[in-house]
Amino acid sequence: MGVNREVRTANSIPIPGNFAIPSGQKVAFGAALVGVTFTKLAETVQAMPTAAAYMFGWAGRRVDLFPKGAYDGFWGYKDPVPVWRGEAIGLVTPNNTSDANIDFGDYLEPADLGSGAGAGAHGILEEAGSQAGKTYTDASLAMALESVTMKGAKHPASTVAIGDETITTTSGETATMGLTKGDLILLEDDNGNVQVNAVYDLTATLITLLFPSTVALGDVSNDKYSKIYQCLMRQVI
Repeated sequence: MGVNREVRTANSIPIPGNFAIPSGQKVAFGAALVGVTFTKLAETVQAMPTAAAYMFGWAGRRVDLFPKGAYDGFWGYKDPVPVWRGEAIGLVTPNNTSDANIDFGDYLEPADLGSGAGAGAHGILEEAGSQAGKTYTDASLAMALESVTMKGAKHPASTVAIGDETITTTSGETATMGLTKGDLILLEDDNGNVQVNAVYDLTATLITLLFPSTVALGDVSNDKYSKIYQCLMRQVI
């Protein structure tokens, strides 16, 4: 079973006056967040989309005083999400079919995934400047405080329909990617639709998803799935 690290660090800062804010959608632990509404007593947050110009903070993990959700590793709609700012262990992706590294000190920006605030809301960061992370960009929202080695995305061996709960893979690819039960994975089609899911079970040729796919991977030459990694980072704005 993959064991995801705690999101909060010794240097994480809770949001002032309110430890948790209701979620406007399903959100993975560690996802970067943006605010949806900030009206008093009606605040909500969601996973950050590709086009985000700011980052409100990160979605913390569930603690004992919070109710158990429907899915391990995720907050559901209207669940109270503990929000951490300043420094945290967030989510990153290579956003490439080739292997990629994030180095200590690299700037991070919203991953260029999906098509906007709906299907494209994911909460994942990538190395800034198309893997030129040592240079600050206008889109940079965080800086990596550790190095992360990431395996590139893979194409499914057969199509995945909306509602499917499995991905058929080429033999050996799950081992190459280092996937284990409990890992977060990203599903992405070539029309800009994405979903953050998790590995419920797997074999050498089959990934069982934690919940049904909301993305149709119908083009096995272009649609892809990839492992989502964790990285210690701090906000830069």
